[in-house]
Amino acid sequence: MKIIVDSKEAINKLVSSMVSKLVSEKPDACLAFTVVVKVILWLLGIALLLLAGFMALAYFCPDFIDTLLYSPDEIELLKAL
Repeated sequence: MKIIVDSKEAINKLVSSMVSKLVSEKPDACLAFTVVVKVILWLLGIALLLLAGFMALAYFCPDFIDTLLYSPDEIELLKAL
């Protein structure tokens, strides 16, 4: 019975030391998480703005987009269809 009690005490000490380490490191981890989330949100916002710009350009100037995407021979082929 003594072995079980000692092992429980050892486990409790181990768990409490691990929890105290996690709690003391939490602000750094939380800061890193917020930085990563902000960077992802900024990149997503930039990608959405670029997509909106491309869609507006494709709507107002479709011939310009065609010249970017296709060679002159391919454009003639598409117009023939």
